[in-house]
Amino acid sequence: MPAVHRTLAAESARAARDPALLVAAVPQLDEAEAKLRDLKAGSDEDAKRLVAVFSALSDYRQAIAMLLADWEALRATGRQILEAERAALTAGTDLGGSTLTESAGDAATLAGYLDRARLGTILATCGVALVGLVFAGLAAFVLGGPVRRCALFARDLSVGRLTGDLATAGRDEVGLLAESLREMARRLGKRLAR
Repeated sequence: MPAVHRTLAAESARAARDPALLVAAVPQLDEAEAKLRDLKAGSDEDAKRLVAVFSALSDYRQAIAMLLADWEALRATGRQILEAERAALTAGTDLGGSTLTESAGDAATLAGYLDRARLGTILATCGVALVGLVFAGLAAFVLGGPVRRCALFARDLSVGRLTGDLATAGRDEVGLLAESLREMARRLGKRLAR
């Protein structure tokens, strides 16, 4: 799924404040993952390159699940607030036998509280969505940079440039890939020197 589509889907969901739009994005992630699995089946080299992409897709799925869970928790809290306010009104009316004017004043006050609670819920939802988007962007940046450097180094090797340096290290899959590429360049250099 291209970054433009993810960004547009996130902006639409935030604008509409509708979790169904996030739920609708999941089949698009499934479709993208299926296409990538077809590519992964092609060769070992393609499969190695796609490991980071599958990891990023997994992170996106987790972020969506967390956002939807937070969204539902916020909605449940809003429902509890409404039920508590209704119970308080009923209890107040039963105890005090309030007049219609007093009830109207209480209703106006409650409407103000509800508006503030609704605004708070909307702001919290937007904050959670923003945190999720920042997390997903950071994950893509952290994983994408080293993979991109490895790809550029491999391209240099394919055209015969053995003098480049690959400044990617680590003990994860990307670090292993970088080490393998450096070893391949070293061995190719030795063979060409003979």
